[in-house]
Amino acid sequence: HFYLTLDCEIDALLALRKELNDAAPKVKTEDGEKPAYKLSVNDMVIKAHAKALAMVPEANVSWTESAMVKHKHADVGVAVSIPGGLITPIIRRADEKTLSAISNEMKDLATRARSRKLKAEEYQGGNTAVSNLGMFGIKDFAAVINPPHATILAVGAGEQRAVVKDGEVKVATVMSVTLSTDHRAVDGALGAELLAAARPQPRAFVEPAEKQRVLPHRQRQPFDVAKHLDQIVVAPPHKGRRHERRGRRRRQLWRALAAALGGGGGGAAVGALGLDRLVAAAQRRKGVRAP
Repeated sequence: HFYLTLDCEIDALLALRKELNDAAPKVKTEDGEKPAYKLSVNDMVIKAHAKALAMVPEANVSWTESAMVKHKHADVGVAVSIPGGLITPIIRRADEKTLSAISNEMKDLATRARSRKLKAEEYQGGNTAVSNLGMFGIKDFAAVINPPHATILAVGAGEQRAVVKDGEVKVATVMSVTLSTDHRAVDGALGAELLAAARPQPRAFVEPAEKQRVLPHRQRQPFDVAKHLDQIVVAPPHKGRRHERRGRRRRQLWRALAAALGGGGGGAAVGALGLDRLVAAAQRRKGVRAP
């Protein structure tokens, strides 16, 4: 095994986390209204690591005695301390899940892990793992790989440090992360590529602009959310062939709203978390479901 360490400036990440948490809708519980989610830095690290494995598929592997297994999705185990040791519940397909889904699933898994109520399939398997000791003030450490995984990411505490920018000494919040790798499956250059891709940055949690569909030979116009939201949410569901064209228009408006909210600016927070909670209240008032 060998180890690679990277220092990450996370001030922008912390600002995005605050923005996302402030945008969380309220839900009714037995104890009154509470936010639908509360993201942690660890949730964002899990998502960043999962997306890095999707970006560097050669590192999304497991080592076995008979063969090296390549994985299509990123199933990320997360180390949870329990009385008498550790357990690593798995966030399945973390590369495809929203931050809010990862956060709520992780809280549920951790709670049931500490009460020893996890099912076997919830902690067995996985492609990689994340271990975070930052809450204990640990600056950096090297985590032990859990076979047959080929990698594990160790996360230290975020702390203010002096950094040099453009020849000037400035203060930034820095977090050290260390990637432990099995050299039989992931060599030095590949491990370095994976760790660089896993650096948690705000842009990792918003769909890049190049993934948004742009019609050829036409300039993309800003999408007026307020103008079209009522058409999407209020329009009744259509049935029959005579209404197919209207139904297609409704679905196009829905996708356009998703693209607009997944872009930059204030909508980035909503785009990163999905549309489900954005329109839920309006749908309940009108009694209409999304297409």
